[in-house]
Amino acid sequence: MNYDYYDGYYGNYSRAFEGLVGQFHSLPVNLTLPNGRVLPAGTRVFIHRVGYTQAGQELVTIVFPFEVGGNCISGSAVVSATQLGVGGGIQTFR
Repeated sequence: MNYDYYDGYYGNYSRAFEGLVGQFHSLPVNLTLPNGRVLPAGTRVFIHRVGYTQAGQELVTIVFPFEVGGNCISGSAVVSATQLGVGGGIQTFR
């Protein structure tokens, strides 16, 4: 955890994915996306961007593969870092 000055006060914010932008990861658990689609555990996702809410919640933009009509295409979604298994579930591939 880092302690950063943020918007007029000190806060305790998780920075679990900040240094992982540009890397691929394997999901340790099933991930339900905002649109209801479920990515199964083991799906490799690309960490595209990391941002923070005013409350300090870490948000991660991921890019992932999925199949539509027999074709593999890419999708993206913004999910909270806690949904990605913060705290010991992330596997990094280089």
